[in-house]
Amino acid sequence: MGQKINLITTRMPNHARHSGYDRLIDYIDAQQIISLEDWTFFSRALAKLFKSQIKQSDLQWYHRDNFISEFKAAKRWIAGKHQVFHFLYGENSYRYLGNLKSLNRKNSIIGTYHTPPDRFKEVVRTDKHLYQLDAIITMSRMQNDFFSKYVGQDRTFFIPHGIDVDYFKPAEKVEEKEGPIKCLFVGSHLRDIDTLVDASLLLAQWGEKCEIVAVTSPENKAKIEKSNNITLRTGINDEELLQLYQQSDLLLFPLLAATANNSLLEAMACGLPIVSTDLEGVRDYVNEEAAILVKRKDAKALADAVVQLSEDTKLRVSMGLASREQAMKLSWQSVAKQIHDIYKLVQ
Repeated sequence: MGQKINLITTRMPNHARHSGYDRLIDYIDAQQIISLEDWTFFSRALAKLFKSQIKQSDLQWYHRDNFISEFKAAKRWIAGKHQVFHFLYGENSYRYLGNLKSLNRKNSIIGTYHTPPDRFKEVVRTDKHLYQLDAIITMSRMQNDFFSKYVGQDRTFFIPHGIDVDYFKPAEKVEEKEGPIKCLFVGSHLRDIDTLVDASLLLAQWGEKCEIVAVTSPENKAKIEKSNNITLRTGINDEELLQLYQQSDLLLFPLLAATANNSLLEAMACGLPIVSTDLEGVRDYVNEEAAILVKRKDAKALADAVVQLSEDTKLRVSMGLASREQAMKLSWQSVAKQIHDIYKLVQ
């Protein structure tokens, strides 16, 4: 009998339709357990019955829909042997299933973890359940030392986040661009809005040679409005986002911390040169041919990189090609193949 794979996931509301780690479910033959959107009488009653367990999970992002997903996984666990249960967002959705290991069903549990260690310790306030995992997949090598204490170094694997390179791609027809260089910033989580604003103010002194569009949360409006050199876009749809990637000259992307980052991968797949913060979690995805990386909170270095790329079209083009080439190595097809190897290992 072949190995049965169960993918337990949730849909992040801030992710574009073609983005997010849950896209893995389109590339792996598996049974899926997806967090509830439509609640039945039974699921509401179940959540109410186990309200105390949900509240006492000590996971900041673990809610009643995550508990219901684990309950469904538990039913499958009891029903069969030699199964793999892969929690795609371990921080959010894995808490209690490991308790069933005493039933000796020869099933295995894998968790993928996305948060940098410092942030992880804030949102996951207990770690006893992590020792029941059979393997951990990380989004950056910088997480490996931290997570290896739970499953061992031989069961802790950095496998990069994937990207849909068929949807996120350069525009088919590239028109010659004139006028100011167009910089794009995308997202809110762990983004360095303050340094973006400072860099934009420095670029404003350069004259009308640079336009910056920031696709971010309305919560950042007050900070963004400190600059007259940034256009704020909120609530855009997927098609508009893709168009912005394809019409921009580079991704201007200061960060506070990072493991994997959807916006970075989307920009790379669309063939944009990257100007970002020098972090381990960024270096795991870009290379020197595709990106200029600067120290954290160094607004001047960010602005200087934009000026450099504006004045060197040949460099900008070569970096864009390298960015797309690097993204192709991170296609979901390639990533899914690596994850399949982990499933075989734990069984």
